[in-house]
Amino acid sequence: MTDAERTEDMQDPPHLVEPSAGALSMGDFAPAVWLTYTFARDWYEDALDEAGHPLAELVTDPLRPHRKAVRREIMFATCAVEAYLVEWVRDDVLHRDYRALKEYFPAGARSGLKEKWKDVLEALVRDKRITVAPIFEGRHAEEWARLLTYRNGLVHARTARPDTSDLPANEKPVPDFYVLNSLVRGWACHVVAERIETLHRTLGSAPPGWLVQPPLTPPPSV
Repeated sequence: MTDAERTEDMQDPPHLVEPSAGALSMGDFAPAVWLTYTFARDWYEDALDEAGHPLAELVTDPLRPHRKAVRREIMFATCAVEAYLVEWVRDDVLHRDYRALKEYFPAGARSGLKEKWKDVLEALVRDKRITVAPIFEGRHAEEWARLLTYRNGLVHARTARPDTSDLPANEKPVPDFYVLNSLVRGWACHVVAERIETLHRTLGSAPPGWLVQPPLTPPPSV
């Protein structure tokens, strides 16, 4: 560009956009700062710790450390799979459209873990957010139902109910002392990992790298 052309270009009047009154509101452009954190991995690693750490030996009740580890693994694993559903929808499905999250997880809703893993996935298919919902069936469906039953029994203290031979099934403790003694450590992690892996396999995506399945460790011999 010559000096004359540059001078001519600089003398051109600026291009102005003048919206009509009321057409533009600065409030429409107010920035929103969202703070999020991912807890599913933390919960799952807590469950892995319970599934694999060495147990202390107690002479008076040698199975007590095993029961404690099994109980905590169930709680941590179910916390992990509940958090994962929310965080997967938030980040991978909605692509961090945080305002849309309430469409699938309404504030104050009291849906249980069983309902969330069914209803939320069906709603995502309905809204064309995902192409298909995974089908959980067979042995996994049975183990999932058992895991949630044990989790609810621990949370709501059904496991503390007294037991006797003639009690009806709905009054018995669940999970009872003998179930906690006999469960292998790592079982709850396996059930949760299988559910998350099935979700990703159905949708053709990769599960998170931290989702490892620990060895199954039977209770100590007494």
